[in-house]
Amino acid sequence: MSESEIAAVRRGPAPAPVFPSEVVIPLGSVDSFFPQITRVVSTGPNETGLGSPEATIAVIYGNSDSSVKVTISVDEYRSAADASSAWM
Repeated sequence: MSESEIAAVRRGPAPAPVFPSEVVIPLGSVDSFFPQITRVVSTGPNETGLGSPEATIAVIYGNSDSSVKVTISVDEYRSAADASSAWM
């Protein structure tokens, strides 16, 4: 193995690209189900995604002091079989 191949193995697979935030449910829809939710706390990759998604995003919504939170995540897989095997 070359040094660059060894370095790639040490780094592990590249993370999946992050979807734009418009992919996930907007705040107005979330607060219709969870009235105490008033803001988006954070967005970023879905750190809990399984398998090897092609793209991912997690959005955390919360109330004013973040004592209540709702997380919605989306992962896209190459195929239905890849998605299914990630959850098995």
